[in-house]
Amino acid sequence: MTPTKTLNVDALAQTMSIDDMAEDELNRGTLRLLGQQKTQRNMATTVQCSEQSIDRFFEDLGRCCHVKKLRFDDADLTEFVDKLGPVVTNNDITNFFSDGSYLGVSEVNALFNTFSDMKSLEHLEISYDHYDIGDDSDNDLDDDIMARCIPSLEACTCMQRLILKDMRMSSKSSAALSAIFPHMAGLQELDLTGNLFDGNCVQSLARGLVECRSLRTLNLSRNRIGDDGLAMLIQGLPTSIVSLDLSRNEIETGWNAFLPFLCNPTSINATHGSNHILLCVGYTANISRDVITMLRLNFGKDKSHVAAKKILQTHRHLDMRPLFDRELDLLPRVVAWLERFADSRPDLKLSSIFDFVRAMPMKVVGEKGKELRRNGL
Repeated sequence: MTPTKTLNVDALAQTMSIDDMAEDELNRGTLRLLGQQKTQRNMATTVQCSEQSIDRFFEDLGRCCHVKKLRFDDADLTEFVDKLGPVVTNNDITNFFSDGSYLGVSEVNALFNTFSDMKSLEHLEISYDHYDIGDDSDNDLDDDIMARCIPSLEACTCMQRLILKDMRMSSKSSAALSAIFPHMAGLQELDLTGNLFDGNCVQSLARGLVECRSLRTLNLSRNRIGDDGLAMLIQGLPTSIVSLDLSRNEIETGWNAFLPFLCNPTSINATHGSNHILLCVGYTANISRDVITMLRLNFGKDKSHVAAKKILQTHRHLDMRPLFDRELDLLPRVVAWLERFADSRPDLKLSSIFDFVRAMPMKVVGEKGKELRRNGL
């Protein structure tokens, strides 16, 4: 076969026949459909080819320079994971997917070593969907194996979506993940569904996520997080989180730990600085009504309005003293603010204005006394 510097589908057809690449007509038909695509940007195949065909396919694919995405669904990666090297070296791979594909120990080691060369990788998704029906008999992975593999992802500084589901990760893997997160400043979505993370693991993960200020979606469903673990997670949760999924964990009565995160009642400033963007924490039947109320408030598009509503609901007797130290022309602003946000609490609006006005005479007397002293009276 004559080597070429770059190879499109037409060139591939010229170097080998479809009859040579597949053993039955169904697979040949699939390859013919691939050959009809003029632009080769997403390589995906579910055919069962001979070992020789696979070798020749990846040999030619390795000469391409425009492949961006690789996807393997329900495949046995033992047959070709060691053949991905040239494909990765010659292309800027941005997306890699493996859903329900078998990965043994040697295969996962080889695959993660390959990731260290994917400098442009933005979306990595590996999952074992067998766990959805409770079958993990063909999963050879464990915490030690994954802890050794994860450091390879440190080179993927462009990562935006990282999905590692049903990989049997636990304490050692959480520490390894925590170490690589600071190198993924642009990470927007993290999905660790179906692993073995408990409270201590979550605390370790949270330490690493502090630098991920762009993180908006965090999925930790189907793990082993309990009430104590939830409290530790909330303490280190990035303030940028919009969607959090903690369903199917071991949380029972700890949901109220979200309250100071969503609406800190210690002061008006603390309430104003609380989280106003978190919209969900996963479907559960035992979340308290107070937490649900705060989550619903966060659906407001104008976050300054959301903050104001929380202040009015939490601080039923507003302390107006901080305003008394300023000029009296603040009164119209106070009235306007209360008029805007306290429609449902006219009693609060009137009492707050009354407190403000009640302090005015003392301020006037004080100012008058200063003026008299200046005049020598």
